[in-house]
Amino acid sequence: MKPVEMNDLKGQMLNTEEAREGLKEADRNLAIVELLHEMRAHANINRAELARRLNVTPSTVTQLETNPGGVKLTTLDRYAAACGVKISIGIQYD
Repeated sequence: MKPVEMNDLKGQMLNTEEAREGLKEADRNLAIVELLHEMRAHANINRAELARRLNVTPSTVTQLETNPGGVKLTTLDRYAAACGVKISIGIQYD
């Protein structure tokens, strides 16, 4: 079996607009996950402490941190405030 180059594989897998949009959404979700972890690390708190500050269960924090898709901006603001940071939103034009 001949090895497949990563760019060739990517081209084959992303051959539809739906696939490309799915990848973009996954990238956005991953970026949010990274930001959530960064905020909590900045605050130097664990999930249990963050949950206490948010008045939710630790499993709710875990769920948010692992699957942030569709989360409300107000929830992100509360999470950030509990970590002692503020969220700033910008736009990017194509």
